[in-house]
Amino acid sequence: MAKSFLMSIAIGALLAAASSMASRAHANDRELLLVLDRNACVPERIVPTQLSAALIVYAVTCKRPARVLHVICIGSECRLQTSPRENDEQ
Repeated sequence: MAKSFLMSIAIGALLAAASSMASRAHANDRELLLVLDRNACVPERIVPTQLSAALIVYAVTCKRPARVLHVICIGSECRLQTSPRENDEQ
């Protein structure tokens, strides 16, 4: 339980740093954190890509396990993208 709390604090700090790099915080941090927590992702790097005024895709590089998650946020609702966008076009 304490480990999850510490991980949440670390994720929050990383998101705050990523948000300060962006012009503004686009997604509801809480929703993004929930998606990462459900997928056992400790983020190493978060790269937001704004596709429209309300739609943002976050490429999140996870430390453990080493992988990249794509999280789609529309307004304050975030969901894990199940397949990379490049595969959708094939």
